[in-house]
Amino acid sequence: MANQNAERQFFFHLGLPKTASTFLQVIAFPKLESIEYYRKRKFKYFKSLAETSKAPKLLFTTESDRGFEKKLKAITAIFPKAKIILVFRRQDKWILSKYKYYIRKHGHLKFDDFFDLENDLGFWKKEELYFMKYVDLVKQYTASPPLVLTFEELKTDHQAFIKRITNFLEIPFPSKPVTNRIVKKAFSNKQIILLRRFNNWYRYKELKTQIRFINKVHYKYREFLLHIVAFFLGFVPDSMIKNQELVPADTLQRIQSFYHEDWTNICDQS
Repeated sequence: MANQNAERQFFFHLGLPKTASTFLQVIAFPKLESIEYYRKRKFKYFKSLAETSKAPKLLFTTESDRGFEKKLKAITAIFPKAKIILVFRRQDKWILSKYKYYIRKHGHLKFDDFFDLENDLGFWKKEELYFMKYVDLVKQYTASPPLVLTFEELKTDHQAFIKRITNFLEIPFPSKPVTNRIVKKAFSNKQIILLRRFNNWYRYKELKTQIRFINKVHYKYREFLLHIVAFFLGFVPDSMIKNQELVPADTLQRIQSFYHEDWTNICDQS
């Protein structure tokens, strides 16, 4: 396969999560032309898919943060000349989005226990929000620097955002329109605040049986339950939360200030 790979190009979109990955995977990437695209669920088969495909260009997608280096090493062990696409989001907005997602997935911790900028005792550590390390890892493991994009670029001009991707892939801009529509509707702050209270009251516990199918059904049932609960929470009067903020604005401002230099470096790479 080595000689075959020398004549082909392999591209990997590795996230990060919560940076419009679903938009790219569901709306944008399927409309790309002159490249063979494989959806997220097929990422783990990238080696065998590359072996069976005859396409000169292939694009695989997934998301990763804590497991990023492991995935990158697995890719570059097979495709040392792989080209990587990274998308970042300013740290204060990224960790807020991660927190909301955590609550949607049964989370009950208060934000200070989820991310603690002062004492670094949270579920997410301060070191994990330095994003330049991802860029540096790509430069370390691959023969070329990654394409670095930001969520903010997408929101400003999604056509220019996609144009940067197609230029990197060296393919034509999609002939079919790519609309920047919302793929997954977010819960409101009121729903998220009340849902965290519900999760704290009704804690999720994994079954951990030996039967994977039963574990998955149980998890999906609880996920469905949370969506039903969130739906009805949308009708709760706003007075029930007394203008409570999910995360205080000054907390997010401190996070933004703390990572200002790292974020500036990310923007300089893009």
